[in-house]
Amino acid sequence: MTALEGKISQMFNKLKSKKISKIIAFSGGSESGEHANNLARESIDVLKDYHIAILTGGTTWGLSNAVTEYAQALSIPVIGVYPARGKKYTSSHLDFALEVPPKYGESEWGDDSEVFAKLIHGVEIIGGGMGTMIEFAHIMKINETRIKYCTSPIYVAPVRTGDNTFSDVFHHLPIKPEIKIICMPALPFTDGKSAANYIIEKVGL
Repeated sequence: MTALEGKISQMFNKLKSKKISKIIAFSGGSESGEHANNLARESIDVLKDYHIAILTGGTTWGLSNAVTEYAQALSIPVIGVYPARGKKYTSSHLDFALEVPPKYGESEWGDDSEVFAKLIHGVEIIGGGMGTMIEFAHIMKINETRIKYCTSPIYVAPVRTGDNTFSDVFHHLPIKPEIKIICMPALPFTDGKSAANYIIEKVGL
């Protein structure tokens, strides 16, 4: 067992002791504006009444930071998943800090996206750029196999920000229709409350 696997096992044990079995992620831009941050907070206001943990990129900037600080203020456990090179930028407000080492060569941004995707049951995508697109691609590739073998997919709730960011344009990507119809809405949501309610229904909170 690697050090990371050990930390993840300990994390799950602690979450289980709090009767938390679902992890909901928020993925978005490192330079998200206040509108995107407010959409995330609107979602968290709905999710706070459920036994969940929230997962972010763990950094001290952008959507990740806004989500982390707001969730902690509401006593929702927060998990941060980040590459080794991001260690010095991680938030001090995380309940669980999961540093992902590189599988090859030096640590790069994006090394963490595989672990990010594997830990979660649902994700809200609010804005974002290349990093968010990498996380989304991992999630959808996982979903292809899960749906093929009739296991629970990772549900995706994109929220439009109006900034021409990833969550505004993702529907132009070549997503298999039979996959999309099962794990995500036809079009992005325009408010955080609707996105949260979609996740609640699909994940079974």
